[in-house]
Amino acid sequence: MNSNRHKANNQALQDMINTTIYDFSDCSICNLCCIDGILYLDEADIKNISKYLKINPKTLFEQYTTYNLKTGEIKINMPCSFLKNNQCIIYPVRPKVCQNYPAFVQNNDIIYIYGLETCAKATLFFEAYSNFLKKYYPNCYKQLQKNFEKVKVPINDDMINMQFSKEHVELFIRWLNKSKKIEIYKKF
Repeated sequence: MNSNRHKANNQALQDMINTTIYDFSDCSICNLCCIDGILYLDEADIKNISKYLKINPKTLFEQYTTYNLKTGEIKINMPCSFLKNNQCIIYPVRPKVCQNYPAFVQNNDIIYIYGLETCAKATLFFEAYSNFLKKYYPNCYKQLQKNFEKVKVPINDDMINMQFSKEHVELFIRWLNKSKKIEIYKKF
């Protein structure tokens, strides 16, 4: 598959995950990722946010971010400067990392879920995904349980993060959406 088609397929899956995972919980109850997370920005994020806030990109860069000279990474100062009264004031133009959290489709066809047991969305998604595998793919479920036990004790109080098979997550999302099972997992 050519790289443009692969990118488009990954983006379509990312969009499908974002739409589905959004229904698992209301982020405004928690905002932990906005308080204690690591939020990277790229040039497009800076341009969009500064335009939305009607400030100069240089001002945004200087007042709201930290730049790592070694890695070239730009991070929002934490707790997030754009979180006011538990509401994201840049929500319509929030950075890609915020739009996708807690699930990220990578180019290597692996899906990463961050914040298991700390993020309500990630936890509920993981529980529903586990139940799906247990019912329809028992061998995959056993492997998932083994992998979870390995990462269950985070290092340095970090959140628990796991990798998932693109194929199974895609099947799970399609199953959820088709069967309307998501109503079962809504808890908030």
